[in-house]
Amino acid sequence: MMRAWLSAALLAGLALGACAGGADEAVVTGTVLDAASGEPIAEARVEGPGGAHTTTDRHGRFELRLAAGTSGELRAAASAERSARVVLRPLEAGRLEVVLRASTGR
Repeated sequence: MMRAWLSAALLAGLALGACAGGADEAVVTGTVLDAASGEPIAEARVEGPGGAHTTTDRHGRFELRLAAGTSGELRAAASAERSARVVLRPLEAGRLEVVLRASTGR
């Protein structure tokens, strides 16, 4: 009985893993920081290629899920004055960690 339960739990976990993200997905995670102070910026809008967007949490952290092979610009706007950007080369499947330092006049 215990063996059957463990097998069912293992199969359910494998199915969830397959649905959660395939080999064709790139996950861009990161932090938006104030360039002058180094402090994280909460509620900054982060925009990626193809209209993907999210908002940072209270620790300045964010996550965007994009298709592998996607390229373009990743932008963060903390206010009308403070922003940051980085160019993304074609993304490989998996995770990419970035740090965006928002400053004025960019």
